[in-house]
Amino acid sequence: MRRFILTFACLLFFQTVHADCNEEAEQLRLNGEIEESINRLTACIDTELAHVARTYYQLGLANHEKGAYQTAIEHYTNAIAVEPDYGLAYASRGLTHGLSGDLEAALVDLERAIEINPNRMEPWYYRATLLEGAKKPDAAIADYGRAIELTTDRQQLALLHYKRGMLHQSMNARLLAISDLSAAIGQAPGLTEAWFARARLHHEIKELDAALADYSRVIELDNTNAEAYYQRATIYKKQRLDHLAIKDYNRALEIDPSLTRAYMGKGFTYLIPLIPVLLVLVLG
Repeated sequence: MRRFILTFACLLFFQTVHADCNEEAEQLRLNGEIEESINRLTACIDTELAHVARTYYQLGLANHEKGAYQTAIEHYTNAIAVEPDYGLAYASRGLTHGLSGDLEAALVDLERAIEINPNRMEPWYYRATLLEGAKKPDAAIADYGRAIELTTDRQQLALLHYKRGMLHQSMNARLLAISDLSAAIGQAPGLTEAWFARARLHHEIKELDAALADYSRVIELDNTNAEAYYQRATIYKKQRLDHLAIKDYNRALEIDPSLTRAYMGKGFTYLIPLIPVLLVLVLG
């Protein structure tokens, strides 16, 4: 019944657009070409229903973006009622269900979206994001991997590799994380977050030269990143480049005066060269 009501409303709405189509079909019927007339009318209905479904879908997207999730879900549902195999509508409704806290409904919709079109990147990515939030990292990593296989768009690849890399990082799989972050940087060299995350990982596994290079790149991209200056200063201090360490500590504090670790680091850096002198004074 709902499909019938929506179909009837759509036909009324598009009656002007349908005029030429109907006239063509009518002429075919008058010429005795009944099957051709029926086929023409059926094609007209299918075309206009597809337009209506897309309109509902776009309304869903717009309401999702403004945070009106329930309204977005209603529009996606209308799109699906008009076009039952509308995979993107299922995928988007699934994401919105998930962000609304209904993970079960979200996974049902995303599974249906994948079933309709397993070669679309979006449902795999949406499901990966929701599974990550649900603390199911192995399943999320698998879905991110499938999403990566299904796109050639550089920005999408950068985002997917970055998100999978950060998930690997959270699981202490540092080398896998570095590999993904490197792939993200390769696709989007200006992705500051990926450079910074990779720098931290290099730092953690004591690859100080690589970490130093990555922190420096972060600073080139964003010279207001106090944490990058602070972390680079700690490496300079380990390398006994005290003058560079102090310079970076000072810059970190200029950007963020509340970064107390930088005050402490700078103080120790000033103090370390004086320790031998103090020992001589104390011990005579």
